[in-house]
Amino acid sequence: MVADVNADGATDQAKRIVADGNEAIGIAFDLGDPASIEQLVREAVRIFGGVDVLHNNAAATNIASTLDGPILTAEASVWDDTFRINVRGTALMIKAIAPHMIERGSGSIINTSSGAGSSGDLGHAAYGASKAAINAVTLYAATELGKRGVRVTP
Repeated sequence: MVADVNADGATDQAKRIVADGNEAIGIAFDLGDPASIEQLVREAVRIFGGVDVLHNNAAATNIASTLDGPILTAEASVWDDTFRINVRGTALMIKAIAPHMIERGSGSIINTSSGAGSSGDLGHAAYGASKAAINAVTLYAATELGKRGVRVTP
């Protein structure tokens, strides 16, 4: 299942996967919306019978490229929206998927971050901080879920 806020992009990527001889569907969802996350997980379990792998690749790139800037000038709403999508969305995806993996006795969660999470820059402060927070979420989830058969890695 390829899921993205960009429905056309998700569908196009799923078509490429199918063209390579694999099974896939594209689905639109909003990582910033908890109800959308829950619906996505229900659909994945219904269609595929479970979830073996979750690849969290959250990036509020539209915010980072147009609104995010130096720490002294970024608006509070930029910080809120960036963390809502990148960090909270990643954590809520783990929360929604992990019980299904635990029930199956195994699973793998991969959280993609960025070098921006461990370096400084003259702009995109909220984006960089959110990527550092994803690294922390990954460590905490790995500690909590590893002993339950679910591997969580960056």
